[in-house]
Amino acid sequence: MKRKCTLWIMSMFFVSTILLSCSEDDQAESCRDTEISMKINGELHTYHNSGTGIDMIWGTGGHELTLWFDRDGSSSENMILKMRYKKTGHNVIDALMLDRFDANHTGGYNLINDNLKTYVKINRPTCFYATFSGKFIADGEEMTVTDGIISVTYDEPFSE
Repeated sequence: MKRKCTLWIMSMFFVSTILLSCSEDDQAESCRDTEISMKINGELHTYHNSGTGIDMIWGTGGHELTLWFDRDGSSSENMILKMRYKKTGHNVIDALMLDRFDANHTGGYNLINDNLKTYVKINRPTCFYATFSGKFIADGEEMTVTDGIISVTYDEPFSE
């Protein structure tokens, strides 16, 4: 009887250790080097981080994360990401706005739609990491986005 009880206690200890070590995967993931890029119809677009911010969402107690990106080598193309701060998972980005990405498409386009899939893996005070791919419509033309990555390590962590 004593042996069964000891085995049961040891089993519960190992099971609980395994289960507890799997929680908070977001926090266990290391921040990555800053890299912002995607291919639009096969053409590589790279960006640099030009700003970060969090704002209170009035009346909710939550916060909205905003990231700004400017295209490398372009004075006019930029991208803005908006979503709930600290939220992670599939298709949780509220807006991914792209402005003037080539000479034929000079408007502002929200890439977020049913045909663009996003995955936010890290969204915390020190860094952000997400991937995306799919399709969006620009001036009636279907555009294909592949290899989308947004990886930003902030210069200064957000205070909480």
